Amino acid sequence: MTYGAIALGFPPAAIVQKARFDAGIPATAFFTTDIAAEFQRLQAAGVQFRGEPTNMGPITAVIFDDTCGNLINLVQPAT
Repeated sequence: MTYGAIALGFPPAAIVQKARFDAGIPATAFFTTDIAAEFQRLQAAGVQFRGEPTNMGPITAVIFDDTCGNLINLVQPAT
């Protein structure tokens, strides 16, 4: 896997990025009002998720790999 920070020419950032990825810590979150529909749409487009959307009380969330060395959390706040 190529980490985005390497392409930016700052090797110390690549170390942090890889450690965050390896630990399963998302780099950022995208919010949606319909996580089920977004999950299906992104999965159909080939996005690799690390599980299914999971209800966590105040949110429902699922993590996916952006293919650039980052994990992204897809989140829907409870209504």
